[in-house]
Amino acid sequence: MSRDQHTFDTGEDETKEQIDYANNAYPEFHYYAVMNLSPAASREEVRAAYLRLSQLYHPDRQQDPEAKRHATELFTRIREAYEVLSHPLKRQVYDEYGLEGLRFLEATQVTSYSAVQGTLCPS
Repeated sequence: MSRDQHTFDTGEDETKEQIDYANNAYPEFHYYAVMNLSPAASREEVRAAYLRLSQLYHPDRQQDPEAKRHATELFTRIREAYEVLSHPLKRQVYDEYGLEGLRFLEATQVTSYSAVQGTLCPS
């Protein structure tokens, strides 16, 4: 079985190929694709998606070493997406400036959106 056709032991018919498509289909909304959410999703929807996906793709649920490796990659992406989409400032910066804005936010440890906006888009 090739890597792209590997089926995870999730109890559902999702495949690695479907997950890869979701991760690459809309690069400007990468984290939303990982979580299978709309950019308009509420905080409750983000949390519910995280809980469902993190349980579904938890590496400890996989017996096969290859499936465990793939599940670890997916679990890491899910966790990273949740950390951004569940945090109001990070989500606002991500929505406006993407990953570059998040890197700036981490590097400068800015605590307000107006500070990010003033630095990345000076008037």
